Amino acid sequence: MQLIETLTAPEATIQAKQPVDDAATLVLEFSGSLNTITTGIFFLENAGFFTSWLNQKLKKTVIDLRQVEYLNSMAIGHITQYCIALDKEQIIVEVVVIKGSEVHSILQFCGFFDLPGIRLQEMEALPETQP
Repeated sequence: MQLIETLTAPEATIQAKQPVDDAATLVLEFSGSLNTITTGIFFLENAGFFTSWLNQKLKKTVIDLRQVEYLNSMAIGHITQYCIALDKEQIIVEVVVIKGSEVHSILQFCGFFDLPGIRLQEMEALPETQP
């Protein structure tokens, strides 16, 4: 995976990555706490970060939420709007979560996984990192 760009906010990070052999796929790895402050920084102050990817001839965007510890309704709303925009551009949206996690439960309760174009990938846990 090639790191393209990193957005940081207090308590949260988004890393944009692309597989070395697949320039038509974008992976957005979210981590930390997606609260009102971090969500505002990511989606309002850095809106161009997200809209720029709509013009890149992508075929697939992976939204990886496995490292998200907390997300509020504002974060869900912004992620939902981005997924809808991707779907309108006919870009496949795959959302990765840890099965049974708080984030998974909240998104399931809100009906997020029922959005048009969302492909859900449920993982058992994050892979262990080797020292």
